[in-house]
Amino acid sequence: LYPVAAAASALLCLGLTVLLVITSSKEAALLRMLGETKKQVRMKVALVALTPCLLGHLLGEGAGLVMTGAVLGVIFEPGMIAAILCIIICLVVEFLGAIIGALLTTRRNPLELLQVKE
Repeated sequence: LYPVAAAASALLCLGLTVLLVITSSKEAALLRMLGETKKQVRMKVALVALTPCLLGHLLGEGAGLVMTGAVLGVIFEPGMIAAILCIIICLVVEFLGAIIGALLTTRRNPLELLQVKE
């Protein structure tokens, strides 16, 4: 059951990060129209999406460690190693989600992104 929960968590992280980046497509289009290169826009959009994800991880994991009363001796138990592995997998997947979302956003024409769809 644990691998299924870890896979579901990773997919959720990926989907939310991609969605977070795609919703900022108008900002990316404006940056492109102001003369920034695609690479610069991709980096900015990906970093803007990764900032709340990383802060959420740090705050959530810190609160979890405080609530469980975990100390350095507990970190090396098998259950804690699996939890740390899951956290690392989620961070990698969020990074990939930010990159995928940035690629999808900057691949399109900036004028298409600024048009209002009815």
